[in-house]
Amino acid sequence: GEQNPGAAAVVYVATAMPGPGHVRHYGRGELVIAPSPLSDLVALQFPTAGIPTQISDNVRGALWAKLIINCAYNALSALTQMSYGWLVDQKTSGVNPLIDEIVAECIAVARADGVQLPENMVDMVHGLPQTMPGQLSSTAQDLARNKQTEIDHLNGYVVARGKALGIATPVNNTLLAIFASPCNCTSNRLSSMYWPSPVRARWCSAARMAMVAFSPVARSTVATPTLVGAPAAGPVIDIRPDSAWTTKS
Repeated sequence: GEQNPGAAAVVYVATAMPGPGHVRHYGRGELVIAPSPLSDLVALQFPTAGIPTQISDNVRGALWAKLIINCAYNALSALTQMSYGWLVDQKTSGVNPLIDEIVAECIAVARADGVQLPENMVDMVHGLPQTMPGQLSSTAQDLARNKQTEIDHLNGYVVARGKALGIATPVNNTLLAIFASPCNCTSNRLSSMYWPSPVRARWCSAARMAMVAFSPVARSTVATPTLVGAPAAGPVIDIRPDSAWTTKS
């Protein structure tokens, strides 16, 4: 309302909560905000605290850009319980072509919905692992804690908008279906982010095969998976009760 004006905002930051009252920062931390009576003031004050802030007339496009990036990485990071950097290092696994297909579907839906996306949208997606290579997605962290994920509001939202607009989204729909399955990683079998590497490798392989089955491009490029650095790739937070909130790397 006029007394308490609000403005849409996009936050780009990689964090995790290794324990109660503790936040670990992995990278970035900038804001994009819509014009409002207070936006100019916010854009002046936040940078003094080290938070780059930009006012944009196209916050809807910025929100969709972040949605697309999250759709590209969150589910895959969650299914493998591995970081963004590790995912794109799997050159023979078909993950990178799969990411391209996820993104292509999202872009098609966004354009059909009249969203003005950044011209460098694909570059933004591929640039994420360079800015926060050790980050586990928030979806991965939710699964590790047996919490409900936001997949319905990420890939699921793209699928729903695609249906409404007549745009096919088979790859995003596959990811949504995997998370909806009662036998997948949302079960109570997952009690920690710290998986023994053989278990993690089996999940990587099973998830890859399930998704590649629905992905012609990834299927044409996939080879025997080479799990580069699977035993220790990027910081992994151990949330077992006796871990004292230590970080594995």
